[in-house]
Amino acid sequence: MNRGLQRYLGCVAFAAGLSIAPQNAGADARYERIEQTYPEHTRAVELGRAGRYDEALAILDRLLADFPTAYPLQRDATLITIWKGDCSGGLRRFEAIGGNSRIEPYLAVPVSDCLLAARRPREAMTVVVKSLRAFPDDPDLLYARQKAEIALRLDAGIGEDRPLARIAFWNDYSDAGNREWWTRVEGAVPVYERTQLYARYTTSRARDRQYANGDTNRAGVGVRYRFNERWQIDQEFSTDVGRDADIDSDTRARFDPYDTWRLYAGYTTYAEDIPLRARAAAISADRADLATDYESTNYRWSGRASLAGYDFSDGNRRRSLYASGGYTYELIPQREQRLFVDWYESSNSLEGAPYFNPGHDRAIGVVHRTDFVYDTRFQRHVDHLYLVVNGYWQEGYGTKPRAWARFEQDYDFDAENALVWGVGYFSMVYDGTRENEWRFEAYYRRRF
Repeated sequence: MNRGLQRYLGCVAFAAGLSIAPQNAGADARYERIEQTYPEHTRAVELGRAGRYDEALAILDRLLADFPTAYPLQRDATLITIWKGDCSGGLRRFEAIGGNSRIEPYLAVPVSDCLLAARRPREAMTVVVKSLRAFPDDPDLLYARQKAEIALRLDAGIGEDRPLARIAFWNDYSDAGNREWWTRVEGAVPVYERTQLYARYTTSRARDRQYANGDTNRAGVGVRYRFNERWQIDQEFSTDVGRDADIDSDTRARFDPYDTWRLYAGYTTYAEDIPLRARAAAISADRADLATDYESTNYRWSGRASLAGYDFSDGNRRRSLYASGGYTYELIPQREQRLFVDWYESSNSLEGAPYFNPGHDRAIGVVHRTDFVYDTRFQRHVDHLYLVVNGYWQEGYGTKPRAWARFEQDYDFDAENALVWGVGYFSMVYDGTRENEWRFEAYYRRRF
């Protein structure tokens, strides 16, 4: 047991001396005031320290039957359950008191460790930060915060202190059903504290070779720098290899408060995600975007919103908005199920463009996502199933239904190797005409 707990036991023993209950209170005793529970409460903690966890919890659960909202009882039942080696049970007990504004370090640290073991780093950081507000100089808490920060950076793929390689392969229908195949290869190395230098090469190939002029062969170099555990900036310079092309800039910033919100902002002078036929016609675009993600610390509520503006070299101005909100109605170790409502809207200023360019369009629909969590020899294995239906309205063409289904597998083989791949079938509508599309993607990451 840690030294914080020893300080705490002294307080409990003192409180026990103030009890007005007889010291031989029996197992069948019923109490009217919380002060009467102090002798048995102290006895339960002593049993827990002695490794007699089940006896200790039996006492505390009996006391909780009389005082179910008593923070000291809930706190110590949580601690002893964790000491027993039952992290999942301890976290379930902690849910009843997690909203308390003053969480003692001797409780916050083991709860944080259990959350990290359960791959829930944002919740771990929330617990530690809340405790630090009341106990800012506690050394155990400060160390727990460092552990949570490292876990959060790894969870977000920030690990800038280790070399890594990434490769991605996917297909896209960026322009009314015209298929492209994309690849991206990246290598990154740490060059200084919190600083990572990277190089990447991205290619695209149109299936219809009449649009071959829109193929991408882009090389870039950049640097990622993390100012602290919350702020990160990414600056890249790139050019299209084999062409007389300018050097373009891509600047991205990320603010990650590590509790519920993440904010992103970016500006690039060469947007790679514009329609194929625009690129084939030697049309380019600048893009500015702003986005935010939300996920509650209990993983029940989540949301995303984004704004993007494209300024095309042919004079077109595209503006788009996306918003999504969802609720997790089933959250068990083997399965998670979420339901989202999402909304997309865009507008374009130029008529008669040689690429898919609706003057105004909108989609409103629902998304159902099921996560299947497997206990395997790998560090992590989760399958995702997405089912989507929405109504798509395009100016001049009315409203038509769209639907798609997507299956994805997500592996962390170990701390160094990760793989994600997915396949989906999409029923889309462009200018009133339905197009059915198969989409595939695969992503692999290796840390060294």
